[in-house]
Amino acid sequence: MITACPSPEDGSNPRKDDVGSLCNCQTFTPVGSSAPRGTRHALVANEQLVCADNEITFATGCLALCQKQTIRHQGSCEDINKGAIKLGNNFAFVKLSDIRESAGGAQQLTPAVVHRFRDQGYVFIGRLTGGTNSTDRQKALRDSRGEAEAVRLERVRTVRIVPGGDTYARLRASTYEEMRQRLKERGISSSGLPGKKGSDWDPKDVATSNPRPLPLPSTFRKNNAVNHLDNTTATLDLASPECVFDGESRTRAGPQEDYPWRAFGYLEIEYDDGQGGRPVARCSGTVAGGPSFGLTAAHCFTDKLPEREVNIPWMDRVIVLPAGNWLKPNWSAKLYPGQSWYQRPYGPAKVDSVEVAPGWLYQDTANRGIDWTVMHFTTPIGDQTGFLGVGLPDLGHLAVCGLRPDFTADAWMLSYPGTGADNEQLFYEHRRDFPFCDLGETRVNHKFDSNGGASGAGIVVKRDDSFWQIALNNAGIAGDPGAPPNELLGNPCDHNIAATTVIDNYWTIADIMGL
Repeated sequence: MITACPSPEDGSNPRKDDVGSLCNCQTFTPVGSSAPRGTRHALVANEQLVCADNEITFATGCLALCQKQTIRHQGSCEDINKGAIKLGNNFAFVKLSDIRESAGGAQQLTPAVVHRFRDQGYVFIGRLTGGTNSTDRQKALRDSRGEAEAVRLERVRTVRIVPGGDTYARLRASTYEEMRQRLKERGISSSGLPGKKGSDWDPKDVATSNPRPLPLPSTFRKNNAVNHLDNTTATLDLASPECVFDGESRTRAGPQEDYPWRAFGYLEIEYDDGQGGRPVARCSGTVAGGPSFGLTAAHCFTDKLPEREVNIPWMDRVIVLPAGNWLKPNWSAKLYPGQSWYQRPYGPAKVDSVEVAPGWLYQDTANRGIDWTVMHFTTPIGDQTGFLGVGLPDLGHLAVCGLRPDFTADAWMLSYPGTGADNEQLFYEHRRDFPFCDLGETRVNHKFDSNGGASGAGIVVKRDDSFWQIALNNAGIAGDPGAPPNELLGNPCDHNIAATTVIDNYWTIADIMGL
């Protein structure tokens, strides 16, 4: 076992047998090109996967040692310890030798890249290229101990990904019970949100709140021309699948400059299409949990792809990418809070990195209960817009469900569901039938109208005079093909799905945002 010693930049004098004699921590390369089998140098010389003492797999031994981690053994943690915490299903790394040989400085690894999030408790594990379907440890736990105990015992570790695939693992892995205890120590109630006022988790700013979003005026400007609207009811281009219930009930909204509605935003994600183009994926999102955080659906940043061969030009080779939820290549994302059409009252908030729910990335799953992601913004846009609370102020609000399990609540959803000419238009909907008592699960079925760009749209309720995001929309489910069609749709829709931000998902989200 090799224990990492302080790196040279910390001002220490490395011993002969410590990291300084094994690795160059400016280039993350081994000292010397070969070493006898069984020696310390052999663990780092061939730049193979290593498993650290904290059960994190690193692309090479020098990456682990230069970040003060202890090497347990050579090879992936899953190769030796089948119970090791997994970041994905046998994900693959781009070889560091290929990265160093690639053209372009943007592809290179430097100390600034590797240590980018060190002060926030993350280590750089490598540039991920994906994973394969392997034994599902969570399923095995459920089979042997039951669903509830499996959720309680499973240890989760989030990863933070930046454009290009550079991936950072959080050093701290926890069960949900450990997360709850840690949050309690910080003064944040495990049964909801803050246990103390003045926390960054408190929704901001209630004093200027407006009880309903601003509808689009009957006369408005678009493309520097005056337009007239016969009515404010949504009339969407139906080029993408929709789930609309009891007729269209969304209302066109103008740009939002009142809280909480200005905390909802239009999300634009550019990415490489592999053919020299940069298409744009459009979703909805929120500023939530703090001024520098946001929430949206994980699938906005990923694509569910089959196993395939892909030519990687900068690696000058063809590699096999396995099936799973893959990050969009070289993505670049911006959230425009309060936007409606081309009016952007708060400009863009650039997304610096994302943390996808554990169990989603690189896995062949469509579990909508974990189809969420935390966005990190480069600037604290929430200082301008305010931000939504996440979860509920106290789970005492769910006490009514013991007597009335079918209890429903007033809720709002704001989204950018249009296609074609409507793709940047904000719509809002207020429903009184939100299944409030289903918030104890990681997903909830609802009947807010939805289609394409509504993925990631926040669903909020008002509790204790504040607005709280309790879920985010992420999918629609087709109903019985033989049933009478909805008046606007060719295929009937049974319900829409949202990932909840209460209970299990809340603990993970709070742990991420609580750094």
